[in-house]
Amino acid sequence: MLLEINIRNFVLFKAAQAQLGPGFTAITGETGAGKSLIIKALQLLMGAKADPSLVRRGAKQAEIQALFALPRPAQGFLEEIGLEAEDELIVRRIIPREGRGRIYANGSMISAKNLKYIMGSLLSISGQHEYQDLLNRGRHRHLLDSYCGLERQLAAFQDRFRETKRLAANLEKQKKALQGRQEEMELLQKEMEAISTVDPHQDEDLQLEQKLQVLKSADRLRALAEEAYGKLYVEKGAVLEILADCQQHLAKMCALDQGLEQLEKELESCVYQIQEVAYGIRDYINGLAADPALLSKLEERFYAIRQLKRRFGPELKDVLEHKEMCARRLRELEEMENDIAHLEKALKESEERLLELAGILYEKRIAGSRTLAKAVEKELAELQFHEARFAVNIHIPQKPRVEDVTSEGMEEVEFVFSPNIGEEPKPLASIASGGELSRVMLALRSVFAAKAGMESMIFDEIDAGIGGEAAGRVGAKLRKLAGYGQVIAITHFPQIAALADCHLQVSKRVEGERTVSTLAVLSGSERLDELKRMLGDQGEEAASFASRLLKESR
Repeated sequence: MLLEINIRNFVLFKAAQAQLGPGFTAITGETGAGKSLIIKALQLLMGAKADPSLVRRGAKQAEIQALFALPRPAQGFLEEIGLEAEDELIVRRIIPREGRGRIYANGSMISAKNLKYIMGSLLSISGQHEYQDLLNRGRHRHLLDSYCGLERQLAAFQDRFRETKRLAANLEKQKKALQGRQEEMELLQKEMEAISTVDPHQDEDLQLEQKLQVLKSADRLRALAEEAYGKLYVEKGAVLEILADCQQHLAKMCALDQGLEQLEKELESCVYQIQEVAYGIRDYINGLAADPALLSKLEERFYAIRQLKRRFGPELKDVLEHKEMCARRLRELEEMENDIAHLEKALKESEERLLELAGILYEKRIAGSRTLAKAVEKELAELQFHEARFAVNIHIPQKPRVEDVTSEGMEEVEFVFSPNIGEEPKPLASIASGGELSRVMLALRSVFAAKAGMESMIFDEIDAGIGGEAAGRVGAKLRKLAGYGQVIAITHFPQIAALADCHLQVSKRVEGERTVSTLAVLSGSERLDELKRMLGDQGEEAASFASRLLKESR
C-alpha cells in the first residue's frame, strides 16, 4: 500500500507531499493543474524510462520518493535481490538534468530492472494503456487463466509443450543428419566391400613380394642350387669328400696324440652341418618348380593389394585400419537410425500427453468462462449496464491436432460485449464509447480483485466518456473495489470524488512569474469547495448538492 509520496523539482511541482491511507483516494483538480504529472511520477517509481526534460527549469535534478507498506510476498522480492526485508519500503528516484539517474530502495542503490520487479506486486496503473491491453484479444486468454487460477495447470502444460517442441526439433535434426549421411553410408559400404573382396591379412604384401621374387627366379635359383649341391656333395672332389679324408687323417693323429680329440669332434660336427646344408639344398631343388599359373595368381593378388594400398594406404596396415573405421562408422549410423526410432516413439507419446493436457485446460477454461461472464455481468449491472451481456468466446478446432496447439493451449479466447438487448455481443475492440470501455474494465478489475485480491491500483481517466449518473455508479464500484486493496483514482466527477475516503487536490498558481503545481489533502470545507468547483457552480444549489454528496458517501 502506498503510504506517502514526495515530489521535488518535477516539471511544475517544486515541492509536493501527501500522505495516503487504505481505501479509496480521489485526486481532483482543474485541467492542466498537473494531475497527469502525479501518474507520471508514479510510473517513474515503477521503473518507467526517465527524461531530463522532466526536471523543473532552474533545478539540477528532480526527485520522487514514496513510502510503501510491504506485504510478505513483496518482502521476499527484496530478499531475492539482496536487500534486507522490512515492513516498509522507501523508494527514491533521482532524475538529473545531466548524467545518469539513480534509484534507491531503503537506502540501497538498485537497477531499474529490479525496481520493476519489486513494484510489480505493489502498484498498478490502469489508464489508456491498460484499456488498449484489454482490447488486445491475445491478452484475454491470460486474463481468463488468471481468474480461473490455472497457473499450475498452465505451467505443466507449457513444460510439456516445450518438451514436445524439443523432441520434434531433435527428431528433425536427426533425420536431416541421417539423410545427409546416406551417401556416406553407401561410400563406407563400397569401401568395405572393396577391402573385403580382397580380404588381405597383415604383412601379406611382403610375403607375396617374396614369393613372386622366388617364382620369377626359379631357373636361376635351380642352377645355383645344383652347382652348390654338386660342389658340396655330388661331384668328385666335393667338399664332403675332402672333409672325409681330413677326418681319416685326424683320426690317425689322435691315435698318436690324444690331445687332438677335441679337434676331431669339431671337424665331425662341421661335416655333419655341411651334410645337412647339402641335403637342404637338394630338398630345395626338388621343391623348386616353375609354375606359371601360380605366378599369375600371386601377381594378380599382389596387384589387388597394391591397389588397396594406393586407395587407403600407404601401408597395408592402413588399409586394414580403414576397414575397421568403416565398420565402426556404419555401426554409429545404424545406431542413429535406432535413435530416430526411439525419438519418434517419445515424440508420439509426448504429443498424446500434450493434447491430453490441452484438453484439460480447455475444459477448465470453458467452465471458468461461464463463471467469469456471470460475475462480470453482475458488476456491469451495478454500473448501470442492466441489460448488458458479457461473454467469453472460446474457439477450438473441430478435431484438434498437435499442429493446432500453441504454448498457451489449442483454443482462441476473446471477450465480447453487448450493452443493449437485441445486439449480438461484439469484440471489445468494437466498443466505440470510452465510457463503456472504462466500465467494462472496472467490472473486470472488480471481479479479479474479488477472486484474488489486488495491489495498490491507480485509475487514470476511469470516468472518461460517462455521464453524471454513471459516475456515481463508477464511484461506488471504486469504493467497493477499495475493500480489496488501496484504490487511487484521478477523476473529474464530484459524484466519484465525494465517495473517496481521502481527497487530494492538485492546483497551480503563479509564484514570481513561474507556474507552480501543488498537492494538498482536503478536508471539511476545503473538500466541499472543491466539489462545488467540480460542479461548476458556486451558488446555493451547488453547495447543497455537494453537501448531499458528502453526506450520502458517509
